[in-house]
Amino acid sequence: MHSKENPAKRRTMDGFPAQGMKDLPKPRMNRHEIPTGEAQPNAVQDVNSSLDPTTIPNLDAVKARQKATWESGDFGQIARTIEHVAEEFMARQPHQSGSRVLDVACGTGNLAILAARRGCVVSGIDIAGNLIGQARTRAAAEGLSIDFKEADAEALPFVGGQFDLVVSMFGVMFAPPPSCCA
Repeated sequence: MHSKENPAKRRTMDGFPAQGMKDLPKPRMNRHEIPTGEAQPNAVQDVNSSLDPTTIPNLDAVKARQKATWESGDFGQIARTIEHVAEEFMARQPHQSGSRVLDVACGTGNLAILAARRGCVVSGIDIAGNLIGQARTRAAAEGLSIDFKEADAEALPFVGGQFDLVVSMFGVMFAPPPSCCA
């Protein structure tokens, strides 16, 4: 819908005339079903409102859906397109032969494989079993020994201080509270 007012009288945005700008419809409420520990299963909550501390989302349900999502597609196709980003990232990391490296939310192993190529002792974890399988296949094809495990970034199956370097390319940001990872 275009405004019928004179374009010369329209408001400007960042100093540029608003010529050709469309009048935008009023935003609708963004409502999604969010499972909560204390709410009814089909309860709908406005995601634009602040959360009531008594209705914290059921994080186990959120993680189960995330795991199902990661396992439903072939992220390996995407991971191949970002290998150069992994190379740039690892080139800036302090690791050398013999360093103990953990790749958290490793996906198909882009970072882990690069570290292992440099002679590091590497482990990688991911919530998606199919991605761990792809990571193992990639490592085996290169003759690399990497300890890949299906595990949750929020509950690492390792003793604290066991690694010299802990890395994550993108995956940790998908943890329901990413601040608790590694």
